[in-house]
Amino acid sequence: MIAWLGTGITDAALTLEPVSAPGLDLRELAQERIVCVSLIPRHVNKWDPDYIFVDLGAEFRRQHALAYPEAKTASITFSTSAWALEHLIEHGGSAYLPEPLVTQHLRSGALHMVHRAPVFHRTLYLVWREATAAVFPWVREEIPPPI
Repeated sequence: MIAWLGTGITDAALTLEPVSAPGLDLRELAQERIVCVSLIPRHVNKWDPDYIFVDLGAEFRRQHALAYPEAKTASITFSTSAWALEHLIEHGGSAYLPEPLVTQHLRSGALHMVHRAPVFHRTLYLVWREATAAVFPWVREEIPPPI
């Protein structure tokens, strides 16, 4: 990504990690809640052998390890939230997923929040070439938080 931005192949990128390099600028774009959901109602205090680990970035891995220092290794891991959600709905289990992805399923009752599971947060950053701001000044504009 840094190489693409640096050479001008791309003007801007979304990332979960803050990026610093000469000629690049960034800002926090959004905060996202990561919630633990399950196909059936359950509590966090009981290990789910069907737990699906979704690798949501370095900061999520750090938060997850701090919250669950004694956790067993999940039998399945995904690097894409949408695929993990598909698997969860088809095969059961539980997983941490971005709240916007699961809100509709929670409202319909297809998924359930895991009772007393910690909620994690991750930040989405917008990174751009400094030269891009002259052409697309909106990259520097702060977006007001949702009400």
